Amino acid sequence: MVLMMTSFQMQMIAQGYLVYNLTSSAKNLSFVSAASGLPMLVFSLIGGAVADKVDRRKLIQTIQILATILTLFIAISLLMDILHWTFLLWVGLFQGLLWSFNGPARQALIPYTVDRKYLSNAVALMSLGMTAPTLIGPAIAGILYSLIGPEGVYFFVSVLTSTAVIFTSMIRVDPISKENSQIHVLSDIKDGLNYLWDTKLIRNLMIVGLCFLMLSAPFHTLLPVIVVDVFKKKSETLGVLVSLMGIGALLGTFIVAFLKEGNRGLVFLIAALIGGIGVFTLSIIGNNGFVYLIIILIGLGNSCVWSLLQVLSMTNADDKYRGRIMSIFMMTFGLTPLIIIPIGFLVDIFEVQMILSIVGLISIAFAIFALSTQKLIRNIP
Repeated sequence: MVLMMTSFQMQMIAQGYLVYNLTSSAKNLSFVSAASGLPMLVFSLIGGAVADKVDRRKLIQTIQILATILTLFIAISLLMDILHWTFLLWVGLFQGLLWSFNGPARQALIPYTVDRKYLSNAVALMSLGMTAPTLIGPAIAGILYSLIGPEGVYFFVSVLTSTAVIFTSMIRVDPISKENSQIHVLSDIKDGLNYLWDTKLIRNLMIVGLCFLMLSAPFHTLLPVIVVDVFKKKSETLGVLVSLMGIGALLGTFIVAFLKEGNRGLVFLIAALIGGIGVFTLSIIGNNGFVYLIIILIGLGNSCVWSLLQVLSMTNADDKYRGRIMSIFMMTFGLTPLIIIPIGFLVDIFEVQMILSIVGLISIAFAIFALSTQKLIRNIP
């Protein structure tokens, strides 16, 4: 997880800065950033149905190999000086397809590697494996980008993803029983959706969590625009800011990992409020030293929401539905283009600070509404 997420974080930095340098368009940047999300909207449910029935370890390895091929394609295109920004768009679409199957399979694998009593901690630690790379990946990418160019970043990413294949081969779990291995995609998806809808707690968790994560997506996408147009800085600053967000995310994940049962639902909703306040504050304070603290705060709030949504969903879901529940969680990445692309158009017309302030206010209002109305979530132990 650490290897794959480090490679993902490095790609996001290189990709965002590369696209904006090539096109000087927030609209095009939003297209590329959203590209990986669109396949998840279509294929995540299929990925969840497949993850509940096949050898998850082999599926993850296959995805890692294909991810390596994609990054090598971009690296070679840069080296040959034939890269067009639309190449990144198509690669993003293919990567989104891969993550549609990778995410549910990886999450559904966790309960088969630890005893049931450690499941909550294991899910939180897996979230730590997802957030820790945000501390070092962006900074490495920003430095490498300035020293050896974007092609160097993508070649380095290829090494990380290929190494991940080796570590995944070391995972040992019991195989899926033959009587449970028949895949009937449509009926399996329908069964999973019915289970989600009939289970009120998980349904409400998903609605609140996914709505907030969608609202936080524009900030991540627009960070290169903020660095270039507002702060007048270069790729190193972008890497530093994302790494600071990673520090906040790391703190948030540690909080979740060591959070005892008793008030996790309330922490989940408060974290959503903190994230919204952070985005709004950043949009109005401009370029000063206080920015770095706010970036950490945003990372902490987003990470707590992200991690707790996984922990609370996984620990309250039946074993046979975990892959499908996580596939709905992965659909968040497919829904975010519905916000990112229109906001990309708006940023090309209005100031980025104005757009972020509106998004931040909506997030704050939504979090306050959820805190006051979602008693079922507030009372999750």
